[in-house]
Amino acid sequence: MDDQFDPYAHYQPYVVEQILSVVDDPQHELHEYFNFDDEIPADLFKCPEPTDMPGEDEYEEARGWATATTMRKFLEEECPTLREEFVIYGTIGRGTFGIIFAARSRKQIEGKYQHYAIKVQPYLTTHDFDTNIGYVEEQNRPKLYVHKEAFILHFLRGSDRVTQLHSAYLHAPFACIVMNQFSVDFKPEMNQLGDFTEDDNPPKFPGYNGVPLINKKAPRLTEQQVCKVVSHLLEALMFLDDRNFTHQDLSHRNYLVDENLNTQLIDHDADRLALTPEEYRLDSMNHIYALEHMISPELALPLLIGGSGVTKHNDNQKGVDCDADIRDEPLWKLGVIMFELLHGYPPWDSPDPRYPDINFQPHGLDLPKLIKLKAFRDWRRLQVVNAPLPISDQLGLTQDCVDVLNAMFQKDPADRPTIQELIAFPWFQGSYVDSGADFTRPARVPNADGFS
Repeated sequence: MDDQFDPYAHYQPYVVEQILSVVDDPQHELHEYFNFDDEIPADLFKCPEPTDMPGEDEYEEARGWATATTMRKFLEEECPTLREEFVIYGTIGRGTFGIIFAARSRKQIEGKYQHYAIKVQPYLTTHDFDTNIGYVEEQNRPKLYVHKEAFILHFLRGSDRVTQLHSAYLHAPFACIVMNQFSVDFKPEMNQLGDFTEDDNPPKFPGYNGVPLINKKAPRLTEQQVCKVVSHLLEALMFLDDRNFTHQDLSHRNYLVDENLNTQLIDHDADRLALTPEEYRLDSMNHIYALEHMISPELALPLLIGGSGVTKHNDNQKGVDCDADIRDEPLWKLGVIMFELLHGYPPWDSPDPRYPDINFQPHGLDLPKLIKLKAFRDWRRLQVVNAPLPISDQLGLTQDCVDVLNAMFQKDPADRPTIQELIAFPWFQGSYVDSGADFTRPARVPNADGFS
């Protein structure tokens, strides 16, 4: 190992440094959440000394793998320790860099198989972030390498509203995170299928995220059903906030709903931890083109004005200089999710499904189409900055619901409610529980599950 290129040695992710500082300080107010009980459980993080470490060339190659390549390479070099524990029988979905496998325990536990979702991705992404691998050093124990998201999830245990970690593995250039399987419709063959190989066309057992809850700009939920979904998301954000974490990637793709609309927040790799008031502040923010519909006034205004404070990071996003609080963005995005679930389309967007998608990628478009799309995008950004919230009076929303929307979409972040203030609104006081509403999840929409 000494003669090999060691990608793990490059960085210690800052969030891992932060958590370890709390672990080592029994007097810290967060210590009760981040206490290891003297050490990391030996059965939680597998493969503490990764084998078959890639050379530098292979390591750089892994940075650019698409999800299809990730699956093929992973199956070629699959971790034997992981295979001893689990039967990987299909796929659940995929994300920007990784793929989610459907798996079950190789042996029955208390008379039945346990089913899991295994997230597999190269541990360094194409966006040139610091490595996603941290490490822990303890006395009388080898250095323990830990995937950053698994490390975060270990300290977010205890709530049904966030992903529940089972274990984590490292092998070759891959990080593998084993989590609870949520929102997948159980089928008997899931208990019978064997391991699939790289030569198979794996069976699909898709999860159900928020994307299918809207179809062709038409809402599929009632107000009470939306209240349940958004209340559960708010519970998840509150659970993180109690531990000084904020979720920085909230979207319809990053929450799951089961058959009764119970909702779970997923994808915690970008979660931010703030241990001091200064760490809640940002001097710049990223605007991702694919999330244009979620743009806030504090991002829209500088993008309209332009200038040296706006820089292009790559073909997918821009950086914006600002003075912001990291807690503002998730709550604005939660408001967008709520508005879109109620209306079927984002605020200040056209309700006409034939209208162009505002989440367009500017590269690769012909000039006339690009000019048209940019004109509508800039017009909408002006509405985000200046116009009142266009709540439809055709929906018959309750006043409690309207009050929440108006509060969450205040133009000045200082005028918007905090998480603690938001939960006190009557609409979030569990009114859906006693409503007698049907909370059956809508049927799946072909090719609109957000995992294609």
